[in-house]
Amino acid sequence: MILIIGGSGFIGYNLHHSFLRSKQEVISTYNTKKIEEKNFIHLDINNKNNIKKLIRKLKPKTIIYAAGITDVDLCEKNKKLADKINHIGIKNIVEITKKSKTKIVYISTSAVFDGTKKSYTESDNTNPISYYGKSKLYGEKIVEKSNMPYLIIRTDQPYGWKKNWHHINSVLRILEKLRNGEKQNEIMDWYNTPTYIEDLVINTKKLIDKEAEGIFHLVGTSYTNRYDFGKNVAEIFNFNKRHIKRIYSKQLELPAKRANVKLTSGRKIKNNIIMSNLRDGLKKMKKSMNEEEEFRFRNDLFIEKLNKDTKLKKISKEFYNKSAKHEYSYHFSWLGRPVIQYPQDLIALQEIIWLTKPDLIIETGIARGGSLIFSASILDMIGKGEILGIDVDIRKHNREFIEKHKLFKRITMIEGSSTDKKIVRKVHQFAKGKKNILLLLDSLHTHKHVLKELNSYSDLITKNNYIIVYDTIIEDMPKNAFTDRPWNKKDNPKTAVREFLKKKNKFEIDKKIENKLLITSCPDGFLKKVS
Repeated sequence: MILIIGGSGFIGYNLHHSFLRSKQEVISTYNTKKIEEKNFIHLDINNKNNIKKLIRKLKPKTIIYAAGITDVDLCEKNKKLADKINHIGIKNIVEITKKSKTKIVYISTSAVFDGTKKSYTESDNTNPISYYGKSKLYGEKIVEKSNMPYLIIRTDQPYGWKKNWHHINSVLRILEKLRNGEKQNEIMDWYNTPTYIEDLVINTKKLIDKEAEGIFHLVGTSYTNRYDFGKNVAEIFNFNKRHIKRIYSKQLELPAKRANVKLTSGRKIKNNIIMSNLRDGLKKMKKSMNEEEEFRFRNDLFIEKLNKDTKLKKISKEFYNKSAKHEYSYHFSWLGRPVIQYPQDLIALQEIIWLTKPDLIIETGIARGGSLIFSASILDMIGKGEILGIDVDIRKHNREFIEKHKLFKRITMIEGSSTDKKIVRKVHQFAKGKKNILLLLDSLHTHKHVLKELNSYSDLITKNNYIIVYDTIIEDMPKNAFTDRPWNKKDNPKTAVREFLKKKNKFEIDKKIENKLLITSCPDGFLKKVS
């Protein structure tokens, strides 16, 4: 029996499925991200009683400790969290299992070295310069001094395809930018030995199966700076290398120091360990795309081409301007209520709701209620979540229709201005205890009003959740397109978004959504919280 602690993570998850494929008995743990798969169970590695119960029940022959906080800057800023996961967790495991003959496998890092030598083998002295490296070294020392059979695997920059809950790795981060037609800054003075995940998994499993012990360096054979790394990714995946831009680390002013460490192995040949160079690893990764990844990748390439089609974009703009004159968005309903949105924007909203699975959707501007019903219907399929609608004037007949609807069970309405201090307080009170919140701003489209809404409610939005600001298109339409309304060019939701983003750098425009829609009332209006 093999027990993987941190089996929900990138390395742990791939190891888990490698053991399953070879018909070996394996159980893996998750903590914050529930894995709805067989052989996965919940475990908090800081709860010693639960660890004890689990190990007594399973009696594992091998425990792989793949849990870890790998964000170097986060470890520097939050040393307590780094300690908690990177070495106190393994300490708890060791203390509970030290009387048994259980083998401990600890996944570690190149960051235990200081980068003052040209290269490092397993026998070289450690001297980390970041707290991430220190916390991992503490973990290594606990394992080494345990008097238990152990295997310490040091690796560097593992890359490959991931599941949607995994943190993004360097290759996928580059591909995401390139797929969107954006430029990607890569650091000229940071060097790594990038490691293809399949190589890491195959050789880790090989060492475990042959009962190898001690410290092993399992890394790719290429030592390269991040800039050249990025260019190789662009070339192998058929993107424009010129979109990779050179920068230097001092420009970033990051809290943690990085050492340039070239890991090599003095134990590789003897143990028949074969690792890929960077280009071969990237080619294997490209070849290993499953059908879903290939479909998504192909779509991204077409979206990139689509956004270079200036004639098509011109036609799209003309369509919007002409269709708006005929009140095009008023022609559609959702489950019986007028929705007053362009169909493309409804599809985008559905994708965001399904992706983020919000506990609460706050929408300013109710109108006839179709958008509330739309959001409620998606939440109902997900099986959780509420809608809070705010409008300065909820007309009696609209309220009656909404309240009679089958999906009203998920809807609450507040009458009043979304920028009134009393209403803002009510909304914040309603939102208490709600973790994931989606904010939709679609009421009064003046610069002043939208900016006030953004400043009043943006603090409710947590990382990786969204604000959608509707009718930013007004800035791109002909002047005086709305003669009977108080908004116009230079006084509209897009100008409000621009001012908001100057001060709120925790949000960024998610161009990926807009780029595929072509026709949208929300250009530059899909705001994602990124930190």
